[in-house]
Amino acid sequence: MEGFFQTKVSPPDHLKKDEYRSICFSSLNSQHCQAATCNARSELAGKKDYFLLLQEPFLRGGKVAEFEDLNPVFTPGTRPRAATVNAPKINVWFCPEFSGRDICTVQWLLGNKGDANNNTQRVFIASVYLDITAPTDEVFPEAWVKLTKFCYSCRLPLIAGVDTNTHSVLWGNETNTRGEIMEEFIAMSDLVVENVVRTPTFSARGTSTCIDVTLSMNLIPLCITGWKVCPDDTLLDHKRITFEVKLKAPAPRECRLAISKANWNLLRWQLNWRYDEPTFITQRWLDRAVKKLERDINWALTKACPTKTSAAP
Repeated sequence: MEGFFQTKVSPPDHLKKDEYRSICFSSLNSQHCQAATCNARSELAGKKDYFLLLQEPFLRGGKVAEFEDLNPVFTPGTRPRAATVNAPKINVWFCPEFSGRDICTVQWLLGNKGDANNNTQRVFIASVYLDITAPTDEVFPEAWVKLTKFCYSCRLPLIAGVDTNTHSVLWGNETNTRGEIMEEFIAMSDLVVENVVRTPTFSARGTSTCIDVTLSMNLIPLCITGWKVCPDDTLLDHKRITFEVKLKAPAPRECRLAISKANWNLLRWQLNWRYDEPTFITQRWLDRAVKKLERDINWALTKACPTKTSAAP
């Protein structure tokens, strides 16, 4: 059986994180515009952790273009009007049961890349486009209704970037007919409107309004901060929305030394020195000598033994 010596070894740098880490989110209706899509792509440069929620993305050959190396997520074979893009190291899984032409949903697992088990905390991320030409009894894509019902019943976190194509007092407009339907749906689904300012998200033909909305559900212990409408020129009628999601960083890992794999010759060499002895040996000297010997042995073990990490309980 492999032996381990537990000691105070400094954890690797990638485990030395603040208590909370931030994930950058952007939401944009790119109106199938290539130039605007390239601008959105450039905004991701230098960001380590991010999600981009796209409505009406630029397509090439029926697929979301300009993000091919980042593996954009969308429902294939539909000429999608919704898609998501995420940083490569973020662990996401496509949810076809909650996706369609006008909605793309991914399951964000807060564990390690490749994990997909029931013990991993899940967050659902969705990009949603509500067709302005849809009749009032078909405002919401069926997959969006299924997703909100599922997250509500299972008490699972949900974050959605939605081009609502509706007006509501909840995000700074006078409520129209579609807005009334939207308000009722939000109330029944226990959704939260994250638009904290009433800045217009859409400007065209001399009028400005707010129709792009960020919705959430069951975010505790997550939280959305820094929500804003970016003033930069997107080359579009729509403005880009950005915000951050803060979540607790993974628990630090316990580092152990694999004694059975130690380099014993190196260990002997590390400990090959003599300790000065006093003229009279006192209890105080013995206490100090024991502490120094323990410290020297621990230091020598860290040099001679490989480390193994395990998740903290």
